[in-house]
Amino acid sequence: MDTRFLSSAIAGIAAVSTAAIVAPAPAQAANIVASYNVEAYKPGSHAFWMNDLANRGYATNKDFVFETPGMFTIFEDEAGDFTATLMGRIVNEKDSNEYFDVDIDFFGVDAPASLKGQNKAPGSNGAEKTAWAKENWQFFDFVSGEATLSADGGRYAGSTIEFIQMDSKKAVQFGTHGANDKNKKLGLSTWFKADKSLSTLVVDGDAKTDYNFKGDINVILEPKPVPEPTGVLGISAVAVGLAGLKRKQRNAK
Repeated sequence: MDTRFLSSAIAGIAAVSTAAIVAPAPAQAANIVASYNVEAYKPGSHAFWMNDLANRGYATNKDFVFETPGMFTIFEDEAGDFTATLMGRIVNEKDSNEYFDVDIDFFGVDAPASLKGQNKAPGSNGAEKTAWAKENWQFFDFVSGEATLSADGGRYAGSTIEFIQMDSKKAVQFGTHGANDKNKKLGLSTWFKADKSLSTLVVDGDAKTDYNFKGDINVILEPKPVPEPTGVLGISAVAVGLAGLKRKQRNAK
């Protein structure tokens, strides 16, 4: 089975120290390449847009935000492969009893067939903007069975939702100039739905079947210090920038 991995470094870090931080890591030993605080793409907006939940009356409104800043972390493992995690708790802006814990694992992929937000990228026409975005953004996909929203309390107690891409022609977008589909800040976006074969949605104690859990993630990222083990790669990521290292593709057997 072919698996594609991220190999270019991350831009937007103005100052990086070697102070240690606490961050989730994949099961295989890995170094942290970069770490970010995660928040809604602008004040008063959403981080997760839960369109399907709200439309079915299962959420007070569509906008969920991180209760405290979430964490997006990129790792390089011992084989030189790149993965990422997104973690935190999201709550409904209108009802704090509506919340999910976010625990999403990603793996790097090549540029997808379709993008969103590339109109904010540099270029004099659509083709140039798209080319710039495909070259300078980084792309991920959800790790099957490890892209989870869950709740052990509140209105959704007992729920476990496993994400898959809403549109197979798109991917998780990471970068600046529209990657979050909202503005030019360093951010991330994607469009998801539930893998219902792996998911359970419980609302007010009742298990539901009439849902697809379609929604969006649109966030901005603020760099955090990276720890010493990232070494030369971490320093290179700052000096060279988002498109500074050539993408590579690995085959996993």
